[in-house]
Amino acid sequence: REEALIRDDRPAFAYGQDYKLENQDRVMVLHESAPFARSVCRLQTKDGTSKGSGWLLKGTDFIITCRHVCEAFIEGDKNTGYTLQQMFACFRAVPAQNSKKAGNPATDAAYIQQVEYVRAHQNKDIDVVLLKFVDEAAAKKMCTDHKIEGLVLMPKYKLERGEGIRVIGYPGIPITDKKNERKVDPKLLEANFGKDATYRILRLSTGTIMELTSEDEDKKVFSNRFRHDCSVLGGSSGSPVLNDDFEVIGMHRAGAEDHFNEAEYPSGIQEVLDQNPQPAQAGAAAAKA
Repeated sequence: REEALIRDDRPAFAYGQDYKLENQDRVMVLHESAPFARSVCRLQTKDGTSKGSGWLLKGTDFIITCRHVCEAFIEGDKNTGYTLQQMFACFRAVPAQNSKKAGNPATDAAYIQQVEYVRAHQNKDIDVVLLKFVDEAAAKKMCTDHKIEGLVLMPKYKLERGEGIRVIGYPGIPITDKKNERKVDPKLLEANFGKDATYRILRLSTGTIMELTSEDEDKKVFSNRFRHDCSVLGGSSGSPVLNDDFEVIGMHRAGAEDHFNEAEYPSGIQEVLDQNPQPAQAGAAAAKA
């Protein structure tokens, strides 16, 4: 499963609408984060189908996300026909005023730019990939016009167990539990986020760092990943994990429902930024042919 939903008493919020309950402290967190949330995008196909989340790195034209979010685009997918020419980043308006007056996140203006693959981490256990805007001039104008400033990465940040964090992303795929035949109720999502909101909402959730490492079902330990308990929905992969200063200290990638979620360490993201450019994969070559 790509992401998990940790069910607890902490609400999450959609920008423009309160989710589940009104609480002044949490609304303040929402408003404070609004300028940073503008730099989070939904990654989608040409027809608008959501594939995951990503975020703009401040001072660059790089969009950062998880490799598995755009694997089909990078490698080429015979079943879907995806190519690198069909990747788009969708940013949305994030007003900073009172949430009740901020509009409907399902209908607010969207700003869409085509993106292309740059490179992935050389270690496939580190689930990080760089994308960039195809039309740099148009993207720069978009960012200037709509106050999309990018997020600051803290590659040497020292994570602490129990530290408070927040995840901002674009959940787009309701979770399905095949074993228990249980899934997120679409009526609940529509009631809280608006019609067709599963592909449109920009959502913030808060939580804490649970463990400083993670492991898979075979007990393989990943020192490049940490566990957290923020509530997320499918499509949140690639969402930035932020500290109290709204700096990027990780990137959400996956989880196990009702148990934990995991994120990449910021150092792994920096390693992708620092490594020498890699040749494009076969799918990329085919796309340019």
